[in-house]
Amino acid sequence: MPVISTNTAANTALRYLNTNSAAQSESLAKLSSGSRIVSAKDDASGLAIATSMNADITVLNQAATNVTSGTSVLNTADGALSNIADILQRMKSLTAQAQSGSSSTDDLSYINAEYTQLGSEIDDIASTTNFNGVALLSSSGTSVSVTLGTAGSAGTADTDYFKVATGNTALGAVSYLADGTATTIDVGDYVDDSGNLLLNAAGTAKATADDLLADSVNTTSWTATAGTGTSAYTNGTGVNFLVGTSSSDTISVKLDASDTASLGISGTSITSAASAATAMDAIDTAITQVSKSRANVGATLSRFSYRGDVISTSLENLQSAKSAISDVDIASEQTKFTNAQTLTSAAIAALGQANSMSQSLLKLLQ
Repeated sequence: MPVISTNTAANTALRYLNTNSAAQSESLAKLSSGSRIVSAKDDASGLAIATSMNADITVLNQAATNVTSGTSVLNTADGALSNIADILQRMKSLTAQAQSGSSSTDDLSYINAEYTQLGSEIDDIASTTNFNGVALLSSSGTSVSVTLGTAGSAGTADTDYFKVATGNTALGAVSYLADGTATTIDVGDYVDDSGNLLLNAAGTAKATADDLLADSVNTTSWTATAGTGTSAYTNGTGVNFLVGTSSSDTISVKLDASDTASLGISGTSITSAASAATAMDAIDTAITQVSKSRANVGATLSRFSYRGDVISTSLENLQSAKSAISDVDIASEQTKFTNAQTLTSAAIAALGQANSMSQSLLKLLQ
């Protein structure tokens, strides 16, 4: 029915114009941003998943940086340990020279002078080897006093990675309460050459320091059986590097102190053949300790290397998955934009025709 008060055709054309114009604007926004999800209404669930993935990608990028930092720390420590090992070999050579029957008193004094200076150099290397201001090989850890107590009294200590202070390995007898049964041992019998206290939280002796490090329980409780006494411990150096998307995804780096005191050669001299023989034995132990430290550093470096590969693969897969969810398909979206653009032009032309219909009807009144 032809009317002039309500232009239904114009209203319909206007509605389609608004719809097509909105579709054109949405397509243009997606093409401009490169994202399929410009607002939450585009894909609510996809937005949530992509946001979570993006958070993991951000953390993994930082984890990759952490792996690089951890590798640098270990390389720094290994370089210093390599120099210390070379010095120890020279010191052992000097002890052998001092044990030669042809060495006079003056010769021994000259040999001992070099020996002493080399020991000082080891201490300097240990004290000055640091990464970003953090000392790596010095024995300046936290000193903790552990009271054994009187008979029948209880005591506790964190034994996660404690070392017995130099010259203080005679800790006396203590009784561990293991499964309700008291077990008396001489703690001094369970201290290795590096000073590690080889006991676990269950009250049994550990075979190696590595077993102690692997123990998930860090607090040991005991009941002293006799006497009182205090023994100083030095907490081992240890830091964790986050290498994943969770706070529990860490690699722990623990470096043994490598100064002369920690290596057990502090105060040794070669002023005589007898003292040189004693020093040689101590240096043999120190060389073994440094070699073990370098082996541990190498093993951890290997672990960092593999974890770096895992992080790179995870990043690639996560970025690919996120792209499939949130990135716009340029070809498909361009087709939609062109269609919307064409329909918008058609709606504009139709609206113009609809608006001219009223003017045409007025001619009937002339």
